[in-house]
Amino acid sequence: MSRFCLSPGCPEVVEAKSGYCGPHDPWLRRPAWAGSASGRHRAGSTGWAWSKLRKKILRRDRNRCACGRQAVEIDHVVSVAVCLRQGVNPDEESNLRAICADCHARKTEQDRLHGKRRRA
Repeated sequence: MSRFCLSPGCPEVVEAKSGYCGPHDPWLRRPAWAGSASGRHRAGSTGWAWSKLRKKILRRDRNRCACGRQAVEIDHVVSVAVCLRQGVNPDEESNLRAICADCHARKTEQDRLHGKRRRA
């Protein structure tokens, strides 16, 4: 079935199921890693790939937070929002670290306040 591209003002007629012509198709313009990384963070879901990566980071950091307590969570050193703005994969191993719940809550609050100051 032929129809006009779903992008506002685009006169192209398309056959694609997505409804977009090539230059306007959002799935074709994303970086290769964006499907897993950004989708997981936006939806808040976790899958087997994240679970495997999480275990790997905990093992690498010997299940210890920088403060010395047992780590139970994984933290993004550079926040996901900043990484996505820069076009960088937030789930690179070098951007992940094991962290305890208290330190993670403290860092998340600092990131939130930093984001508020940045927008102001």
